[in-house]
Amino acid sequence: MIVILILILFYFLLPESEITGGHAYNENILIIDTLNITHWLFNNNLAEFTIESCIKYIVKKSKYDKLYFILKQTEIPISNIKYTTMDEILLKLSIKYKVFIIYIDEKLVDLTQKGNRHAKYSIDDLVCIKVARKYNAKILTNDRMRDFKDFKLIDNYTFYIYNWIKEKKVKEYVTPFYEDLNYHPKIIKPETLF
Repeated sequence: MIVILILILFYFLLPESEITGGHAYNENILIIDTLNITHWLFNNNLAEFTIESCIKYIVKKSKYDKLYFILKQTEIPISNIKYTTMDEILLKLSIKYKVFIIYIDEKLVDLTQKGNRHAKYSIDDLVCIKVARKYNAKILTNDRMRDFKDFKLIDNYTFYIYNWIKEKKVKEYVTPFYEDLNYHPKIIKPETLF
């Protein structure tokens, strides 16, 4: 009985990394699967159906210092604000809400390649995983992110980071490394956060 009590005590005293055999997550950074969360917020009548309303809602509710919104081309309106280019509005939103917006240009992916088309359309999931892995961060999504095995079918891919601190966008490339295909990030479901 005493042994069981000691084990229970150690379980609650040890950091998460030692309990799980993994590592402790960075509690200052959160990666957001933006389209997925925008749909979730809209369906639950918590926000207007725009990307900006999603960003605004999460910034208001979040306890995290750094928020990375992963976004690909979408039919969802970005904002009700008038703008001339995608660059202009994404940089404005990044600066206005003090967040990082990672925008994936889907025009640059070859969807005619052999392989799982769904995985190619889920390129934002791959970017979520890569950024989560880079910063050791959790991902806010309602998705199960089960396309890991199919991400190897995606070639190098271009995306842009709208950086509110530098007030500019930076071009980067995605290369689906083997480690990314086996990295299973910590998923936070939106209902647990809001």
